[in-house]
Amino acid sequence: MSSERSYGFRMRAVTRGKFKVPQISAYGMYDAGIRFVGQVQPDVEIK
Repeated sequence: MSSERSYGFRMRAVTRGKFKVPQISAYGMYDAGIRFVGQVQPDVEIK
């Protein structure tokens, strides 16, 4: 069994501006020892 997983997200722009993408984090529902904290994403600018 592979322990590597890949996740992504999509964004839909409805307002112009500069936005921060929140850092992704996840925890195991039945095992608190399983957790993931992603990297901080760069700001997104909608022109």
